[in-house]
Amino acid sequence: MDSLKKFIKYKIVKNSRKKILVNKINSIIKYKKKIKITDYGSGYDNYVAKLLGKKLKKRGINCKFFCYDDFDKNYITNNSSLNFKLYKYNNNYNIQKCDYLMVNDVLHHIEGINEVKLKKIFKRFFNKTKYIILKDHFQYGIFSNFLLQFMDYVGNSYYGLKTPKKYFNKKEFDLFLEKNEFIVEKKLLNVRYYSKFFLFLSNPKLHFIYLIKESHK
Repeated sequence: MDSLKKFIKYKIVKNSRKKILVNKINSIIKYKKKIKITDYGSGYDNYVAKLLGKKLKKRGINCKFFCYDDFDKNYITNNSSLNFKLYKYNNNYNIQKCDYLMVNDVLHHIEGINEVKLKKIFKRFFNKTKYIILKDHFQYGIFSNFLLQFMDYVGNSYYGLKTPKKYFNKKEFDLFLEKNEFIVEKKLLNVRYYSKFFLFLSNPKLHFIYLIKESHK
């Protein structure tokens, strides 16, 4: 069963998602000759960072990546083909100082996530970064919440990740950002990341990317 789920994720779902996701992230990064990007827990093989690095290079941007995930020791010490700094994923939300922090489909997996915890996480992140590029999910009721749970189960259960009970509600999340003076510079909504073949699972309303900064930055 785990082999089947891996095949679905890496051969079907990932191939459908990765180019669109990377293109969208690339579109919201401002031009500077040199930038630093942290990829926080967005995937063991860093395919987002690797593809994004190629896109930025074509734009004339020299980018350094700091990647956090559950790498095993051999992967960290022996994988010289990656021109990135690799770090073990940590639960205290300490990161390297950077211009952009990518958090792709990570926050909804944090156990007991609520407004208080989310505010602490954002504050910790903004001590080290100017912008957060947040890719995550919105649910609009019981049915969409169930669909997202199903997608997470197929995509992540063989990693040992628990399937979340609940996902972000758009109105509540936007209110949280406004109340805590986190500014959304760009919103990428209604983007279809998966083929129409996936029917309800490809609903673009279930996905969002926000470019977020603090009000005083």
